[in-house]
Amino acid sequence: ERTPTECKDPYAFAIIIEGDSMESKFFAGDCVVFARNSEPRNGDVVFAKLNDGRVLFKYYYRCGPEGTRVKLVSENPIYSPVEVDRSELTFIFPALEVKRRLRQ
Repeated sequence: ERTPTECKDPYAFAIIIEGDSMESKFFAGDCVVFARNSEPRNGDVVFAKLNDGRVLFKYYYRCGPEGTRVKLVSENPIYSPVEVDRSELTFIFPALEVKRRLRQ
């Protein structure tokens, strides 16, 4: 399946979001485009996979000494932040666009 995007990254990809951890900004069914060739910046929304197999869609913040740790924060306050060493990340990609279907 393809989705139109203005992203210039030739390795960009899109996923459809599941769950409620990022509600009230992002919702289950939203299609989000990610840039594989970009580094995330503080405050970016990211798609991350941890070495333990967890896959997360969260806000990204570098923390710890010299930014060696990463804090992944949900929009929905019922979910606690996840803080890990950068070495515990299998991958992390910043989001560039969100596409939302308004009518079924």
